[in-house]
Amino acid sequence: MWFAVALFIFSLIYGLGRLIARRPAPVSGGERNLKPSIANAAGLILIISASAFLIRIVQPIGTNILNMQLCYFASYIVLFIGGIKAYRNNLFAGIGYQAGKKWLISGIVLGFFVWLAWILICAESGNVSAIEGGFTWQSAGYSVWESFVAVAMSIGLIGVFREKFNYQNKLVKALSDSAFTVYMFHPPIIVALALLFSPVPLLPIVKWLLLCVISVPLCFAAAHFILRRVPLLKRVL
Repeated sequence: MWFAVALFIFSLIYGLGRLIARRPAPVSGGERNLKPSIANAAGLILIISASAFLIRIVQPIGTNILNMQLCYFASYIVLFIGGIKAYRNNLFAGIGYQAGKKWLISGIVLGFFVWLAWILICAESGNVSAIEGGFTWQSAGYSVWESFVAVAMSIGLIGVFREKFNYQNKLVKALSDSAFTVYMFHPPIIVALALLFSPVPLLPIVKWLLLCVISVPLCFAAAHFILRRVPLLKRVL
């Protein structure tokens, strides 16, 4: 649950900052209405890239402090702040479907092929592990790729899903209501299933696929029919 702890820390710092500043609670569009632009997105990508690169000089990928991988915190912090500013300036409303679709396709297609090309280039240099951190060009390039995918997918998903999937039926509402419960309680379910599959003589990829097919609906079913109906738990879940 390290990510929930990190989000709590971010929210606590933000709340304390607002308390000290004694500013009224903002509303969407309460400051000004801005249009999202490629320049804004590029600036966001560069800020995340530079921050991630600098952090990974001392905290490379794979390291952690109290189970928190600080190597990824650049995007978490910048996007947390960016989300607050976007809400205040009503930026989300300016992300149209066509723009969202272009960003989403770019994030998926360019993201995959650039990642593959970068891995091959780093392999050719004889040091693939250099992408994990340190003052290396491999780490710098990987930080840029990672930041581009994060920003492109974020913009793309907002534009596309708001236009095409902005509705709920009973099933979708049940899944949505159970999402946080699944997030909190999925580890023991998945670990138990993985242990059951461990002695089965199948290829690892096949066992992984079977585990996905079984564990996802099982986690949501357990959340909806059992966990969210426990008297004490249902008050917070």
